[in-house]
Amino acid sequence: MFLSDKEIWWQAPNSVRIPTAIVVALVLGLRIYSVCRSATPRRSPKTRRIERIVAIGLWSFIAAAVTLLLIFRR
Repeated sequence: MFLSDKEIWWQAPNSVRIPTAIVVALVLGLRIYSVCRSATPRRSPKTRRIERIVAIGLWSFIAAAVTLLLIFRR
């Protein structure tokens, strides 16, 4: 999908939209993570461990949801 294409992104087939949405979500997530990491002071190891567990849980849920969507296409 290029800028020169006349097709609007939401009219594109799912085989193009889903990977594009995943990449955009990952890039935005990494950008937010890097901004928050550089702006906040150092935290205690316990707090960092809790944040890591929450982040792993969130991204695992997202990955499982996307996988199920791809497996059980409707």
